[in-house]
Amino acid sequence: MIFCIEGLQLTYQSLSHVQKAYGTTEGMHLEEIRQTFSVFVIAGSETTATLLSGVTYLLLKNPLCYQKSANEVRRTFSNEEQITITNTNSLKHESAVLEEALRTFPPVAGSQSRFTPPEGHVIAGRFVLGKTLVAVNQCSAYHSSSNFKDPYKFIPER
Repeated sequence: MIFCIEGLQLTYQSLSHVQKAYGTTEGMHLEEIRQTFSVFVIAGSETTATLLSGVTYLLLKNPLCYQKSANEVRRTFSNEEQITITNTNSLKHESAVLEEALRTFPPVAGSQSRFTPPEGHVIAGRFVLGKTLVAVNQCSAYHSSSNFKDPYKFIPER
């Protein structure tokens, strides 16, 4: 049996494991279950939809890039049945398009936070006290001319 929660498939087995341990010392509490499944839904569906929307937009705005991607797919596969997750790994240009789309329109534009070590750490030339929560915003980093030449241009070849 498979449950589908906004595009995320969870097997009955994994849900039953959570249910069996619920309320025990080894099990997850209700709030942990809610937060975990929220992450699954967001990570498993919204990020994919956002990336695909961004890729579609970028390819339509860049007809030469679109044509290069289409040609690569048509040269590599002779029929639809050949197109699998494993086989698409060989598509070099399409991988570059996806990577550049992730940079241009990151599906989760927030920050991945982490703590500095207990003794503190020097970040960007400044000392930061230990156990301080720090993060770098993805959008800012991906669109900084310090990190990318022409950061607002879609250039899969980079």
